[in-house]
Amino acid sequence: TVSRFDAANQVYERFFLRQERMVGAVVINRPEDRAAITTLIRDAVPLSAARERFTDAAFDIATLIP
Repeated sequence: TVSRFDAANQVYERFFLRQERMVGAVVINRPEDRAAITTLIRDAVPLSAARERFTDAAFDIATLIP
């Protein structure tokens, strides 16, 4: 599980990972990430190389989609 929080913009996200792939997420006040999260889960995209960047609220997870 990886979480990120941006207090200034009241954004919270928690990503649930299993075997370095996203299997679920909770997203509050950041609807623009929904499509990317859905794709990452559906396509079982490996995320091990980017795991440490998930905690950065400025990181655009859509860049992980191959």
